[in-house]
Amino acid sequence: MTHNLCFRFQIDKKYDLVVSVWLFVSTKDEVVDKMIGQVLEWLQPGGYFIFRESGPYDEDAPKRFKQNFFHYRTPFKLHQLLGGVVKDGHTLTITRCKNSRFLMKYEHDIAAAVTEVLYVAKKVPIEPVLASTLPLTTISCSYLKKVGVVAGWQVLVVGCGTGALVFHIASTYGADVLGVNFTMKDFNAAVIHQKCSPDIASLILFEMIVAVEEADYGAQCFDVILIQETQLMMNDSTKLFANIRKWLKPSGDVFLVEQNSCPDPLPSGLYDR
Repeated sequence: MTHNLCFRFQIDKKYDLVVSVWLFVSTKDEVVDKMIGQVLEWLQPGGYFIFRESGPYDEDAPKRFKQNFFHYRTPFKLHQLLGGVVKDGHTLTITRCKNSRFLMKYEHDIAAAVTEVLYVAKKVPIEPVLASTLPLTTISCSYLKKVGVVAGWQVLVVGCGTGALVFHIASTYGADVLGVNFTMKDFNAAVIHQKCSPDIASLILFEMIVAVEEADYGAQCFDVILIQETQLMMNDSTKLFANIRKWLKPSGDVFLVEQNSCPDPLPSGLYDR
């Protein structure tokens, strides 16, 4: 279906499966958000959204290819867009993707590599800790906006996974970001995403540490430290928080996000504090 039909095609019935081919590649992010919301409305809870997209372009692709009217997005970017839309306490999460390589050739023998990727996303309820309103990365992004992160700040993200929040901080604020994850699989994926974002790659550094509480970054070196879902990954969280006091600059901020049991819904105004 085209993006025009996506908005005009209103249905009351819920479906187990929605399929699209190159629906997002010719559409800007703000319109993609609306389209994802429409897909969520069509799907039953637990339903699947299977879609094919082209991207990312290879970092060595010629400028002419990068400047055409298509919006090629990395798998990381699409994951971020899907997770940023919530409808009735549900969001879409990518459960599987597979790519194949092919070449698009232009005149004067200019060629650029494109990755054609097939994605499978599932409609799932967001975690209770998020009060059925915000996915994890969105909460952290809202916090960063309130703190007023600026270019030149040093930011540490502990538990960065494949790097979604790290890339958001670097691209939105121009800050220098160190992302720490706990598995080689996540580290490898994060580095691949970094390679696909050459315009901000110099602002980002990834590190894989099994025991982050043993890390030593020196005294007063970070303006902001974000800790995401790390408590279950550590043997000694007390030591980590002791180190955070040392790593943080005198006027720095710490933001902690953890999965936890809590009342549902959470008290109003919680995220305004």
